[in-house]
Amino acid sequence: MVAFSGMAGHERRLCDRRRVGMDRPASRTTGGHALHDPLGRDRWGARFSPDGHWIAYSSARGGSRQVFVEPSDGEGSVVQVSDEDGSDTPVWSPDGHKLYYMLNGERIVMATLDPGPPLRVLGRTTLIDGGYFLNTGHASFDVVAGGKELLLLKTVTSDAELVVAYNWREQVRARLRASVSSQKR
Repeated sequence: MVAFSGMAGHERRLCDRRRVGMDRPASRTTGGHALHDPLGRDRWGARFSPDGHWIAYSSARGGSRQVFVEPSDGEGSVVQVSDEDGSDTPVWSPDGHKLYYMLNGERIVMATLDPGPPLRVLGRTTLIDGGYFLNTGHASFDVVAGGKELLLLKTVTSDAELVVAYNWREQVRARLRASVSSQKR
């Protein structure tokens, strides 16, 4: 597996010599989200743990979608965090002791972790069950900085309208100028 993290000023090149057989630096185009696996297994939604020691990702190895964590340096065991088919899109808590993931596009599960090493799953709890927009592939939710709240997109009725505003900053400036000039009269 090869992954690249492009955090400003903290770029990392990661490789797994056990699987690749040689040191192959990651492509800059991966942006830290896609993993290249020379053995052809699908992996997606990769995220580094807050301390940078672990990388969580989704994979369809074995024929079912699951969430896995492994050491970011490639030295150590892969740990399956999820326990149900359809698990996807891992998101770390700020302290790295919890990993949230989506299940079948309907639920968000929180896995409590002992970061070890070795990393161990201590338990799993369903936090959200329906009513929110949960997209697969990349997380459509996030953990707020304090780690006590989740930010989610709420599902809306089918009559919802998408509004795209081009040059919105210029439109706001024009309205502000018009408002100021009308107040001066």
